[in-house]
Amino acid sequence: MKKILKIILSFSSFFLLSACSNNTTEDITIENIKASEIRNEFLEETLTGIENEGIYQVNIDNKSYIIFNGLKSEYKNVKVVLKDEVLQILFTKVDSDKSAKQVYEIKPYLSEKFDTIQLIENDKETHFETVYF
Repeated sequence: MKKILKIILSFSSFFLLSACSNNTTEDITIENIKASEIRNEFLEETLTGIENEGIYQVNIDNKSYIIFNGLKSEYKNVKVVLKDEVLQILFTKVDSDKSAKQVYEIKPYLSEKFDTIQLIENDKETHFETVYF
């Protein structure tokens, strides 16, 4: 009887620990938003007002937008990874002869899944130029 109880406890512990250490981003995505799809006045005004090269975050209600403003560079391969309650936004920045603003939305923007956003540019940590609320 003790042997069966130990086996049951071992399996229970294994499944419990496996569930607690889950760091997948299956339910968190970052989606490119076309300028024509933006229906928020504050976001539109912020996009128009951004003049400097860099990465910006705009938080509106329960939504978070990331703006990549490339003046002489291009941001590519944007993706997210969740590591220990830190949402990493990974991307590649390359030189370019054209300028472009790209808007991404983090979906869903749930603060119980992560408490920090970290930007990783070309495998090195970087920062937001400005965060708007």
